[in-house]
Amino acid sequence: MITSKSLYHSNLTLLFSEVGFSAPENDVFNSLYGGDAARGMRFVDDPVIGAKVLTLPQLKMRAVLEGRRLRIEDESQEEPGISRVILESLRINSIFEKNELEAFGFNFDVYYRFNNVIPMKYIFENIFGDKILKKKDLMNFGMQFSLDKGKQGIVDTYFLKITAPLELMVHMNRHFPTKKMPPEKELRAMFVNCYNEIEEVIKDSKW
Repeated sequence: MITSKSLYHSNLTLLFSEVGFSAPENDVFNSLYGGDAARGMRFVDDPVIGAKVLTLPQLKMRAVLEGRRLRIEDESQEEPGISRVILESLRINSIFEKNELEAFGFNFDVYYRFNNVIPMKYIFENIFGDKILKKKDLMNFGMQFSLDKGKQGIVDTYFLKITAPLELMVHMNRHFPTKKMPPEKELRAMFVNCYNEIEEVIKDSKW
């Protein structure tokens, strides 16, 4: 049984079509925010790693453009229902209006604690046998799976890592192949529902 959960990180990622992709000029990024929201704002264009990074300390947000992939990260650890990531994703996406969207996705990193010890060693030995652990200690263990939701190509991918006897870290990605972002209200509902569905999967796990 789950006794607690903690949202560590969330983001919304947009992937633009490779055909005709053109990144906005740096001054366009710098002009996105003003007033209190822009206090402490930093913009870095790093050609070595091929990334543009806009950091917004007042909003606890960061936007990272790597090639044609734009990632808007919420560093506030706010629950999805009140997170600014949806609003700011739509704002930042507006400067990419000349580019065609190919897909977008949600990402969550969530820590769960249970009232029963997760038998990590037992799970590991059932897959790999017990010889590999002779004179060795198993420090953590993980697994990955993807679920085709059968709805217009939507796919959920889960990365699970047992990090302590009572703790499980879950990274979940939901991928939407689409050429158009939904309006804010609908997008926020999708974001919240995605987050809630993680627990629906995890709560029924049988260790």
